[in-house]
Amino acid sequence: MNTMKFHVFVQKIVSFVFICLIFRYNMTLISYLGCVWKIIEFLIE
Repeated sequence: MNTMKFHVFVQKIVSFVFICLIFRYNMTLISYLGCVWKIIEFLIE
């Protein structure tokens, strides 16, 4: 198990969620949905 790689992966998810929360409260719903799509795309990769 590569703990370091997993740690970086978790950090990326946390920063994505944080950015999305900012978008959610400052932008339109379309921007938020676009951000969610980017996360899904990132996770599938």
